[in-house]
Amino acid sequence: MKKFFTTFCIVLGFVFISTASFAANANENVNSLWAKGNEAYSIGEFNNAIQYYSKIEKQGLVSAALYYNMGNAYYRMKENGKAILYYERTLKVDPANSDARINLQFASAQTLDKIEEVPDFIFITWIKNVRNSLSSNGWATLALVLLGFTLLFLLGFKFVGRRRAKKICFIISCCMLFFTIVSFLFSVNLAIRANSSDSAIVMNNIGNVKSAPNTTGNSIFVLHQGTKLKILEKAEGWDRIQIKDGRQGWIETEDIEVI
Repeated sequence: MKKFFTTFCIVLGFVFISTASFAANANENVNSLWAKGNEAYSIGEFNNAIQYYSKIEKQGLVSAALYYNMGNAYYRMKENGKAILYYERTLKVDPANSDARINLQFASAQTLDKIEEVPDFIFITWIKNVRNSLSSNGWATLALVLLGFTLLFLLGFKFVGRRRAKKICFIISCCMLFFTIVSFLFSVNLAIRANSSDSAIVMNNIGNVKSAPNTTGNSIFVLHQGTKLKILEKAEGWDRIQIKDGRQGWIETEDIEVI
């Protein structure tokens, strides 16, 4: 038994060292690719920068900073559709990124399709603006901080002797709890959105939207590169989509790329 335990510890130690070494090498490789990509971007070699950044993306090590740099590189290369795609991906990860939002507005202004969005109610727009003021992690951190204050004021309510002070502590703790729940819900909502695949950008110069998911269907309208749309349903090689003004139809999957 002792011999088995010793062997087990040796094997476990070897696995741990191998895993740690692999993780360190992978991290070093990513850092090297990031540095090379930034260097290529700084000297105007945007295509090379994209190649380095794409290698990081293929490893699944994505971030708002990576997407933002890729969006900027594509924009400098005048690949507007790709630039819009990566600015949208930046905001999907970090909706509070004001630079990406401004650059997205510049890039979107250059698209051919000028579609008027059906406006939300003012209250819904306000809630979305508040939600997008922080990232998912930011709201989660705020929720934890507020929860700490909630517990602190609950302790005050329990141990403070004066009645007026008890009442104040109780009211404040209730308010803190409310904002804790709101922050948590915002964090969850943004996390779900970051992992969703229900929005896309038109990548081809022209995308024909049809009445049915086949090439023989009637063409309803045409979309151009860079236009954002919502995916409602999928069929083999086709997606039923909706654009900002409410119009719907079917477009070939190869014409779009999911954000």
